[in-house]
Amino acid sequence: MNGINTINFRRLEPKNAEALSNLINQDSMDYSKYFVAFEFDSVTILNILTKAKNDLYYGVYWGEELTGFYMLRGFDDGYTIPSYGVYISSRFNNKGLAALTLNHAISTCKFLGCKKLRLKVHTANTFALTQYLKYGFVETGFDERINNIIMHKDI
Repeated sequence: MNGINTINFRRLEPKNAEALSNLINQDSMDYSKYFVAFEFDSVTILNILTKAKNDLYYGVYWGEELTGFYMLRGFDDGYTIPSYGVYISSRFNNKGLAALTLNHAISTCKFLGCKKLRLKVHTANTFALTQYLKYGFVETGFDERINNIIMHKDI
């Protein structure tokens, strides 16, 4: 062990766009196939982070290394129920980081006074679906366009 790192969350800023793009693009298309929130190029990500006013994008860091991110978005479009999405790099997969982001998101929603949290999960992403069910999410709809189950959780 080369010293002790800590896991932390930092709100992503436009200056983080290239690092986030690189993180996602280093993974295989097979690994990232279920993450369809937006394009992974740095210009698209820069645009998203620059325009975000109330939408929240948090980087997940191991020490100073970006390992993934999660988002609570929809606020900027006037929604009171945010949509949660998460991406953890394959290098950091299976270390519990996605679960930490979900706990962080739920706590953030409680502080913001949100009554519910929304997410979409691909029908073939059985591991994620199982985890969301354990967290109390329930199926509330289906997005046929991308074959995703729409789920909500009361906060």
